[in-house]
Amino acid sequence: MHETKHDYLFPFDTCEPPQKTGMIAQPWSVLVNCFSLLITCYFLSLAKHSYSFALVLSILLFQVFHQFSHIVHIEGKLQTYIIHSLAIIVNFFYVYALYRFTKKFPETWFLLYVAAILAADMYALMYLPFIFYFFTQILLLVSTFVYYNSMMPAYYQETLPYIVASIFVLFMLFLGETTYCHSMLRIFPGFPFHAMTEIVGIIPLYLLLSVFYRL
Repeated sequence: MHETKHDYLFPFDTCEPPQKTGMIAQPWSVLVNCFSLLITCYFLSLAKHSYSFALVLSILLFQVFHQFSHIVHIEGKLQTYIIHSLAIIVNFFYVYALYRFTKKFPETWFLLYVAAILAADMYALMYLPFIFYFFTQILLLVSTFVYYNSMMPAYYQETLPYIVASIFVLFMLFLGETTYCHSMLRIFPGFPFHAMTEIVGIIPLYLLLSVFYRL
């Protein structure tokens, strides 16, 4: 595990100690992500429109690089910057899909709000610990969902509270991982705690895909 100023650098400091031998750095996280990839591919095959297909495809690309990053660790911050850029692209396609479905372009105030979040996100990426720019991405995602909620069909509105709740639980797990990883590994050396977080992450992924492939 890297000992950096902010004590967390993706993918090195995700809380599964990298293997010193073999081809796969974090095999348990890779195994869990195989299920995420399969779920995403399944919903990609069901996407009803070009914009929902583009959204699910962007999620798949994010998942593929996420998987690669648990297999191969490249020194430096390149993987952090790439995965973060892909997260922004995914957020863009969520907005695009919702716009295409509702035919309502975001109002000026919401665009300014999004611009402020993105500015804070870039600042956090450059100067603050991981959990801050993870939070800004989640805030952008949830804000978009809530903004369009009243214009969406019943299946979207009924699922949204579960999506938000599962994302919040995932955020809290990441917060715990970034804060207490070293302490947890001292008690349980070698245990793949990050893989447990990945398992929980399947829940919001499934809920999101089960809604957005239908748009």
